[in-house]
Amino acid sequence: MVAQQKDAEAVLATLWDVNDASTSRLISDFYDRWVKHAAEGKGEALRQAQLAFVHGTAASPSAATGRGFEAEGVSPSVAQITDYSHPYYWAPFVLIGNYH
Repeated sequence: MVAQQKDAEAVLATLWDVNDASTSRLISDFYDRWVKHAAEGKGEALRQAQLAFVHGTAASPSAATGRGFEAEGVSPSVAQITDYSHPYYWAPFVLIGNYH
């Protein structure tokens, strides 16, 4: 990976194309957990964010942090998807490198 060749300690990669909305939520949740519990490491932060998706307890980034976006001009059926428990949404993410 180019990022690792450029001395990145860790790289979060995906194994297949991902959904933009669910990825935004997962990555926001991952970083929030990592910042709050840095001693547990990046690997655990990713695991907990993925488990939150599996169990349907992932927080909405815009609601939890005041960040994120409001979808405009998108049909409600697309904008309001909140069930990301299917592996398609959480399983493609892998952490390569420094897990701590």
